[in-house]
Amino acid sequence: DNFSGSFKEIYAYGYDGPYWLVSESIDLGSTAGQYKLNFDLAVSSSSYYSSSSTLSSHQLDVIVSDDDGATWSSANTIATYTGSSTITNTGQTESIDLTSYSGTVRIAFVLTEGTYTSRYVGIDNFEIEAQPACSGTPVPGNTVAEVSSSAVTSVCSGTSVDFSIDGSYP
Repeated sequence: DNFSGSFKEIYAYGYDGPYWLVSESIDLGSTAGQYKLNFDLAVSSSSYYSSSSTLSSHQLDVIVSDDDGATWSSANTIATYTGSSTITNTGQTESIDLTSYSGTVRIAFVLTEGTYTSRYVGIDNFEIEAQPACSGTPVPGNTVAEVSSSAVTSVCSGTSVDFSIDGSYP
């Protein structure tokens, strides 16, 4: 049940950081708005991932380099995890929107140390997932999507939608 097997790990102990874990090059294509990042994240104060832990005074940032790793900017930080919340030692699935990015990118997990406490951060099941294409702006009174066992059409990001449900519960 513990976060084990083959995964990537960042270990912080002392004041030598920040510690970087950087992906290979990822081609997101020429059109922004098509992908999201999924990964499992685990934190423990033990290398055996035997108990859940906070990040303590450490901070974990997820940063995108939009020029294939030539430069890194804090402006491209897409997620920040701080010591205030407990992160499971067995791995919790995280999903982060990459719709602002296109072209060849790299993604880094950067662990910055606070006080002199050890923390193990595990990253597993790293994947870039294609987002379903959106269908445009819905028009009141028109059907945007039929709910069935097949895929549901997505509404474009940033579009507000009011809806009502017709019919009754079977």
